[in-house]
Amino acid sequence: MSYVAKWRMHLASRLLKSTEKNISEIATAVGYENLAAFNWAFKRHWDLPPGEWRASHW
Repeated sequence: MSYVAKWRMHLASRLLKSTEKNISEIATAVGYENLAAFNWAFKRHWDLPPGEWRASHW
């Protein structure tokens, strides 16, 4: 995974923890136009889809 992709996942995790934005808004905020691509990348990086990751880190 490239530096930029890792940075996007780090930023996405911070937004998931610190905001109530929905996952689609977060995907767009970190540079993904396609929600499925964001979900795939997030799960690949964190081993959980974004919704489950958020639920386990609240």
